[in-house]
Amino acid sequence: PPVTHYTKAFELLKYKNSEASMKKFMGIKQCIEEHTLMLNYLSKFMKAYKESPKISLIWATWLAHEDNDLLFHADNQLFNYFREHKKTLDKSYVFLMGDHGRRWGNIRKTSIGQLEVNNPMMFVSVPRHLR
Repeated sequence: PPVTHYTKAFELLKYKNSEASMKKFMGIKQCIEEHTLMLNYLSKFMKAYKESPKISLIWATWLAHEDNDLLFHADNQLFNYFREHKKTLDKSYVFLMGDHGRRWGNIRKTSIGQLEVNNPMMFVSVPRHLR
């Protein structure tokens, strides 16, 4: 592939093996949540090749997949990540989005529930010099 770092081999290993055999790679044995591992990995990625342009797609749907309220316990970690990398992110396009709202439960019967299902959250930040 025409990139310096490529995670396809890791992803293939992840999907080829059972969840039980992957736990040692995903941090569960170390009592580390997956979003923490993701942010640590992404921080290392941001610090490598400081002057080079980067692109990264991170899919952290497990953070609040079963319960919307679970998302909030990661607020401080996400805040700290964005604060730590502010200088780099100020020169970057950043897209932070959800994929959909709740797929079940009483919230779907409410107007806000329908909005979340049909209009997932998306925040966009463009490089500071373009603002």
